[in-house]
Amino acid sequence: MPLTTIHTRRAYTPAQEVSIIEAVQTALLTTLTLPETDRNVMLTAHAPHQ
Repeated sequence: MPLTTIHTRRAYTPAQEVSIIEAVQTALLTTLTLPETDRNVMLTAHAPHQ
C-alpha cells in the first residue's frame, strides 16, 4: 500500500481537492495495478512562504 502525499503552495476548494486526490488515485491504481480499496492519498496546502 503506497502512501502518497501531495504538497501545494495554494489552497483549493474542497471540490478541487477531491478532484486532485481522485486523479492521483486513478493514476496509482492504473500504473501500479492496486486494488480499488487501497487508498492512502493526502493533500496538504502550505502558505506560499513555507
